[in-house]
Amino acid sequence: MAGKGKRARTKTESGLLLQFSDALAGTGNQAAYQLFTGKTKRGVTTYNRFMPLHVFKSTPTTVTLLPSRTLNLSVPEQLRVTESDLKDASGRPLDGGQSFTITIGNRIVTGAG
Repeated sequence: MAGKGKRARTKTESGLLLQFSDALAGTGNQAAYQLFTGKTKRGVTTYNRFMPLHVFKSTPTTVTLLPSRTLNLSVPEQLRVTESDLKDASGRPLDGGQSFTITIGNRIVTGAG
């Protein structure tokens, strides 16, 4: 990335690729994915700024999501996956329908279900 100062050190990504361990129905359901931008103040991060996502490509085992703007990895982001919208081969929602959260930040990616 060209530039000087803080702008030169900013890492950006233009899409998110999720890979599932088994085939799922509903991976192309755009409503199953919500992306939020976070703000950290006094060591506490809150995710309250919604960023629209579009499903670019989906298969039963993967989905590629494109946010409305390029992700800035120096700012915390949180992807929420509504697992009740994703079903296994028997038609059951994943993990009992519990949502799954993926937090993306500077040099880290964490998940919790």
